[in-house]
Amino acid sequence: MQTYLITPDRKSQSTTVCSYADWQSRHGTVSIAFCYRQRLDHQRLRDSLSRVLSDYQDYAGRIRMDGSTMYIDHGEQGVPLEIATSSEPYETLTAQAERGKDRIVCPPMSRRRTLNGRDPLLMVRLTETADGCILGVTWHHSVGELASTLQLMLAWSKAYSNERYAAPPDVLDRAKYLDEHMPDPTTAVSAMRLISSGEFFSLIPFVLQKRQRVDFDFGWDQLEQLQAWAKRDAYVGPYDALCAHASGVLRQLVPERPVEQLALAVNYRKRVGLPDNIIGNMISTVTVDLAPSEDQDSSSVAHALRKKLSSYASAHADYHATRRFLSEHAGRFQRMRVVPSLVDPSGTTWIVTNVAGAGIYDVGFDGLTPALWCVLTDAPLPLMTAIFDRPERKGITLSMQLPLALAKRASDPEARKRMSTPPSA
Repeated sequence: MQTYLITPDRKSQSTTVCSYADWQSRHGTVSIAFCYRQRLDHQRLRDSLSRVLSDYQDYAGRIRMDGSTMYIDHGEQGVPLEIATSSEPYETLTAQAERGKDRIVCPPMSRRRTLNGRDPLLMVRLTETADGCILGVTWHHSVGELASTLQLMLAWSKAYSNERYAAPPDVLDRAKYLDEHMPDPTTAVSAMRLISSGEFFSLIPFVLQKRQRVDFDFGWDQLEQLQAWAKRDAYVGPYDALCAHASGVLRQLVPERPVEQLALAVNYRKRVGLPDNIIGNMISTVTVDLAPSEDQDSSSVAHALRKKLSSYASAHADYHATRRFLSEHAGRFQRMRVVPSLVDPSGTTWIVTNVAGAGIYDVGFDGLTPALWCVLTDAPLPLMTAIFDRPERKGITLSMQLPLALAKRASDPEARKRMSTPPSA
């Protein structure tokens, strides 16, 4: 295996002040793999990444801490790019990666060493096979979420192809920028809360319980049918309808302890008027209570979800509310008890993130687009679900991480039939 340290072709000695959301994400890493049916040119990869890192300096930096304030130091720069060769056929390696069984395609990252400023915030590994390659990317969550890293990947692929890309805004103080640009609706509620003593001691076994991935595929015709079922006399999006339908099925699978709340992750850039390619952790959630299926048609969930998404900026943008909450609970003991509001040891909150249509299959190098992409990072909480595009844009996949007993129920042929059949059919 060869390793190259890629540095920006324009050096910087500046620092970026992180936001509270970056601080809250400091213990997480994410790994994704882009699978291509042809090989990529090593030298062009290195040269184009060096050029792009000049505009994405945060990804080439190192973390620095000053009390409770976290910085990204641009002076300590470099992204390791590893070139590896596998004797496994391309199809075998991608199939293992898709199932989350083979993490060799993505470089491992030490959270502790990264937080101590000793390791980089971004690491890349290119694994070549005889008939293709896999580009594995691992990054520290404090530098940004998937939307941020996807902007970097899109820029890298354009630079590789000698195409122009839009550089992100040069924001050196994320906290100040968000303080000035985020709305502050009076109805917003903090995204963090204090966990009770009882919840605190049940949190560890809750997080560590074994989970299994269960996938459900939907074609575009199925999504259209779901949307037609849910819309009634008001507009709802296809993913609103999908979440409503899936929540109803999920509740039926656990009648003894039904899911009570849906929490949908929201990339709030567009909803509050921020640039699409601004870097950082700019994600929040909107929540919808799930009524018992026998008392209320689950299509009502789609309308409640659409209403909250449409009014996010004016009613639910929680940045300032969360900042105030953290300021009021700044003591060391209290900070130990601060957790995201959606952390629910009782296991009755269903968490969904939607990256369908985010442009992941647009990360093309000289027109060579991914035949497949996959996330190789375990969901940190049970009941976490992702919605993403299927290969060749043939529809979407609803991918659930479920406790083992629930995963067994969800994998039953009858449950699969209920999930894949629109209620109006």
